[in-house]
Amino acid sequence: MHAHDQVAAAIDLRIKQLAAQGASVEIILDRMLGFLPGLRQILEGATEAELAALYERYVGFQTFACLWRHASDWVSQQDSLKSAELAIPRALHEPFSAMLSATAALEMAFQSCLDAAAPDVLAQQLATLSAMHVEWLRQAKQVINELAGLDIPLEITQYITDSVTDAADRIKVLEAQVLARVPNSSVARAA
Repeated sequence: MHAHDQVAAAIDLRIKQLAAQGASVEIILDRMLGFLPGLRQILEGATEAELAALYERYVGFQTFACLWRHASDWVSQQDSLKSAELAIPRALHEPFSAMLSATAALEMAFQSCLDAAAPDVLAQQLATLSAMHVEWLRQAKQVINELAGLDIPLEITQYITDSVTDAADRIKVLEAQVLARVPNSSVARAA
């Protein structure tokens, strides 16, 4: 499978999962932030024909691309001075982007387990999910630690902190849902 197909398929799956949950556009955009690097890579690297084929194969991918385009247009129409004030500092671009991507991967892994796996299979996948969660926590902590060392406006600090907190809350809910479906989940929780 071509790299663009893999990313488009992952986006398609997550959009379909969120739509099945009845998520609003705002929630979809928030929960899909980690997929932006992949979307951007496709939009910048694919030919028009490749992009059209991806849109045809992956309706969820096309939906996300359209939603993001509309959201980007709306943001660009807002007050440019306010946008400049709320820009994320360059020192945080890489760790924050990595954390958002890890958030998307972890949420998708938990959701995929909930969607497809039998309870006994979930028990086997807990170690992988746990390792992904530990890595995500490391990245989130790195972002918060780096944030603490910067002299930046309170609005940016609050935005980043809220993003990390919101992601942690979503992951905690998904983890609880997976653990609830695992046989002997009290043993899984203690591990």
